[in-house]
Amino acid sequence: MNKTPLAIVLMATLSACGGGGSTDSGSPDPVVPSTAVTMTGKAIDGYIQAASVYLDLNFNRQWDEGEPQTTTNEAGDYRLELAKDLQTCAQYAPLVVDIPVGAVDLELGPVTEAYQMVLPPTFAPITQDEAYHVTPLTTVLWSSVESELAADSQTTCQSVMANQQKREQLITAMKQAVSRVVAHYNLSEQQMYADFVASGDSETGTLAQEIVRGLQQSF
Repeated sequence: MNKTPLAIVLMATLSACGGGGSTDSGSPDPVVPSTAVTMTGKAIDGYIQAASVYLDLNFNRQWDEGEPQTTTNEAGDYRLELAKDLQTCAQYAPLVVDIPVGAVDLELGPVTEAYQMVLPPTFAPITQDEAYHVTPLTTVLWSSVESELAADSQTTCQSVMANQQKREQLITAMKQAVSRVVAHYNLSEQQMYADFVASGDSETGTLAQEIVRGLQQSF
């Protein structure tokens, strides 16, 4: 993912949200974008064709009516159109990729066991200058945070956006998850979000395939 490392983004967001010792109990009003934007990136194990990509606004890991959705093309690319009224909410929602049986991994061939991949919330405005890649490593990162949300069945992007304390809790959980995953897999934060196929990072590619086998078993 071509973006500022998550730790820096999260620290900046915490500051913007009043974290780090602020005594202000109010929550700043999110900035509402003025125009529509397209969120783009790739679904990567190898590049995955014919996968369903959607913004999971209610954190339930399934597509629901009203959630922006698209399908990856023959190169694993997706283009998700975000209407103006959803762009702010999109900063606080995970992006889910459903890989069904019959989808095609351009390195490994047809998918024979379905699974999901997830990109955690960005906590920053969605821009057309970034590539938001979804990989097995971003999925592991989100899964470790998702378990902490299980007790709160009311989590939605709207509830996170409206509640400063919930935002700060989620951001803190993400920072901790980044540290755990980086240490566990001996990877940099950039590698977790990168297009490891394009960069020829075969070591990360092999790790991604191993993670996918676990995702298929647990799906």
